[in-house]
Amino acid sequence: MENGTPDPFAMPSGMGGAFSAYSALAGLGSTRFIEGPDGTRVVFYERSNVVDESVPDVETRMTFAGHFAVNDRFFTPGAPNLDGGLGADFQDEGEPVAAWVWLKEPADEENRAKLEAFFDSSFGEDGLRMDIAPEAFLDFADSNSWDADSDSEDESLFE
Repeated sequence: MENGTPDPFAMPSGMGGAFSAYSALAGLGSTRFIEGPDGTRVVFYERSNVVDESVPDVETRMTFAGHFAVNDRFFTPGAPNLDGGLGADFQDEGEPVAAWVWLKEPADEENRAKLEAFFDSSFGEDGLRMDIAPEAFLDFADSNSWDADSDSEDESLFE
């Protein structure tokens, strides 16, 4: 990845790491799913997370890697593979001061439009990064729209 950030796809970990610690601090753990304004459901299947405390002007940067499923298309044969993740910068134990969605490769036009409407933002020209409101990150993280099975050793979804 750019700017010297470690490649989160190369880092084995899982939900049990930094995000679980942050979740406990923030009181996350809802049972609701989030839907976009047009009824689109986006689910993020987390594979790994990386905590970086060496980013200038940021106390902690958290980068989460995995796959996005738009309206359950992840499980549909021939559906595009939406490898990517989310990131957030924190200045203290409170809410993030910045957040974004990133993709390993640009999404097709349909999925790009769905992700942009869902997160109420737009990808940059390269189609790889979309800055989102910190509140959108928190809402998404505090829902069943974010899934990781920390007890499972089966990573077949991510091969």
